[in-house]
Amino acid sequence: MSSRRGQSLIEALAAIAVTMLVVTSLVGLGVSAIRSATVSRNRALAVSYAQEAMEAIRSIRDRGYGELKSCSGTNKLVWSGSNWSCQPGTETLDSIFTRSFTASEVTPGKLQVAVRVTWIDNAGSHTMNLDSYLTNWR
Repeated sequence: MSSRRGQSLIEALAAIAVTMLVVTSLVGLGVSAIRSATVSRNRALAVSYAQEAMEAIRSIRDRGYGELKSCSGTNKLVWSGSNWSCQPGTETLDSIFTRSFTASEVTPGKLQVAVRVTWIDNAGSHTMNLDSYLTNWR
């Protein structure tokens, strides 16, 4: 009878160990899934911010190619209530994203525009680049 009690104790300890292993694995999987979802959400926001910047830059170009051409160095976009404009520097969006752009003339009447969005989250430091060529189409 006493050997049966010892065997039951060992079986119970083995069951507890297997349960703990399964629970630990599930918790790790959940944490990994949440981290992946956060990285994906932040990447989607960064793409959206980069596309918004490119559209704003196109609106500056449409208003006047010379105005966009004069945006030298690293610039940020500023909304005045009716128009976009550029100013030197970078801008912070949603407290973790930093956005800036550069515009450099490749040939007369053709600018290379590079939008850069950077952010830091639990997975590390990330950068989203969006490049385009804009011409003086008028």
